[in-house]
Amino acid sequence: MEVHFFSYHTQPHITKKAGPNGCLNEFGLCKRKYNDNNRTYETSFDDKGYPVYIRPGAEDQRVVPNTREILIDWDGHANDEFAASTYCVFYLYSYIFKGNKKVQMVLNNTSDLHAQDEINIFLRGRMLSSMDAMWRTFGYHTYPAPYPGVRLIKPRLQIHIQHFVAVGKLCDQYVYFQRPEELHALKFCDFFRLYDYSYKLPARFRDRPTHDADGFFLYCEVPRNGLCKPFFIAKRDKPHACITRLAGVPPDAGEIYYLRMLLREFNASSITELLTIDGEICTSFQEAAFQRGLLADDKEAYDAFMEAKIYNPPCALRALFVLMTLQGFPTLRIFEEQRDILYGDFILGSNPTAEAEAEQLLLRDLHDRFSRENKNMEDYGLPAPSISETEVDRELRILGTREENLLWLQQLNVESPNTDEMNHAFAAISHAILNVNEETSYFFIIRGVGGAGKTVFAKKVYSYMLLL
Repeated sequence: MEVHFFSYHTQPHITKKAGPNGCLNEFGLCKRKYNDNNRTYETSFDDKGYPVYIRPGAEDQRVVPNTREILIDWDGHANDEFAASTYCVFYLYSYIFKGNKKVQMVLNNTSDLHAQDEINIFLRGRMLSSMDAMWRTFGYHTYPAPYPGVRLIKPRLQIHIQHFVAVGKLCDQYVYFQRPEELHALKFCDFFRLYDYSYKLPARFRDRPTHDADGFFLYCEVPRNGLCKPFFIAKRDKPHACITRLAGVPPDAGEIYYLRMLLREFNASSITELLTIDGEICTSFQEAAFQRGLLADDKEAYDAFMEAKIYNPPCALRALFVLMTLQGFPTLRIFEEQRDILYGDFILGSNPTAEAEAEQLLLRDLHDRFSRENKNMEDYGLPAPSISETEVDRELRILGTREENLLWLQQLNVESPNTDEMNHAFAAISHAILNVNEETSYFFIIRGVGGAGKTVFAKKVYSYMLLL
C-alpha cells in the first residue's frame, strides 16, 4: 500500500497541559505521537498491529497518513490509515454496539420521591424491550444462573494433546490421563464432576494430608512434564453444585466422534488404553468403538457399497466411499475388505509391486477427494499416502503429457475415423483455436442424431487442445 503524507497547521512546542480536546498529555506532548520526540527511520508495526510510519525529519512529525488520490478528490484533509488486524473489528463493533445515545429526560411520576433516591427513580424510569418483558413474564433468568455451575470438557485427538504439551499448556483430557492410579476407575465426566485442577493448591487443602480420615483421595500434585508446569488435582468443594458436560461432536467429524464415544463410556489412562481390546491395539477409534459394541451396525453402509459395486466402476465406488465416510457411516470395514475393488482401475499388472503402487494411487485419490471437502482422511482412521500430490501436480496428472494426449488422439482417430463433415468441422474449430484473440471469439454447436459420434468428436477436440 502506497502511503503519502500531507501537513496540517499546528502550534509547535506547546508546553501547557492538555486542553479540552484531550490531544496533549500532561507534559504537553501529542498523545498521537505527532511531535518532535517520535522520529522513526523506517516503517514498522507496533505490538497491536498498527503501522508506525517513517518520519525521519522534523517537518514530518506533524503529518498524518493519507492517499494523494483521496486528497485530490476530496479537496480537503483526509486521514487515511492502514487497518488489517483484529483490533479493527473491535473498533467497528464498539461503534455499532454503543447503545442508545445519552438523553435527558424528566419523569412526572417521581414527585413523591427524594431527589437522591436513585434506586426508585431508576425503577420508575427504566424502559423494557418487548423481548425483555416477555423473558421476565416467563420467569427466566436475566443473568446466568449461579447454580448449578456447568463445566464443559472436550475430547482431543493425540496430535492435539501433544500440541498443548509442546507449548506448555494443559487440556482436560491430558489432565484426565495424568490422574493418580486410585482414580483410574473414574470415567472422563465422572472425574471432572468430582475433581478439578489448578496450578496452585486450593487454600482449604493446605497443611492437610492427601487423604481424609476414611482414606478418600483429596488432592495430589502432578510433576512437571516437559514444558507443562506442575499442577494439582483436587477434590471439588461442592461436587453436587456442578454439572459436567462432554462437548458434542458431529458424526461426520471422523475419529474424534468415536473417541468421544469411548471417553464417555470407558475409563482409560491413555489413548493406547482406549484402543486396546483383549490385548490387541485397534488401528482406529472407529474400530475400537465397533469392537466395544458402541456402534449398532456397519451393515447398512457395507451392503450399500456391495450393491453399488455390481454396476459402478472403481472411480464411482471411491466417490461413494468418501461420501458415506463424510456422512458419518462406519466405513473402515469397506476399506479393509474391499480395497482391491477400490483400486481396481489402477492395477498395472499382477505382480506385488504393481499392487502396492495401485494402493498408493488409491490413497492419493482418496486424499484428493477428502481435500476437496476440506477434510483430512487421517481424521477418519484412514492411512495417508506416502507421497501426497500438490494441486499443480494433480492438474498436470489430469491433463497428461503431450505424448499421452497425442496417443489418445491417434487412438480415437483409429477407432472412430472422421467423416468428411467431421473433418470440415474439426478444421474450422482447430483454426479458431489457433487464431483466438481478445477481439475475436467463436461459438460452435455440434449437432447430430443419436450415435452420430458427437461425444468422440468432442474428445478429439479436447485432446487436440491439450496438445497446444
